[in-house]
Amino acid sequence: MAKELAEAQEKISSLAEELAKAQEKMGADKMMGDSSRKVTEKMKKNM
Repeated sequence: MAKELAEAQEKISSLAEELAKAQEKMGADKMMGDSSRKVTEKMKKNM
């Protein structure tokens, strides 16, 4: 049981790191402003 719990906690921490990186990237995109907005619009059109 303890082993499974430890593995689950490792997965959660790695997911949290990925989320933090994604949020940092989003923050950087917001700072870029207009250019990132254009990219977002292109992505929406492609979907």
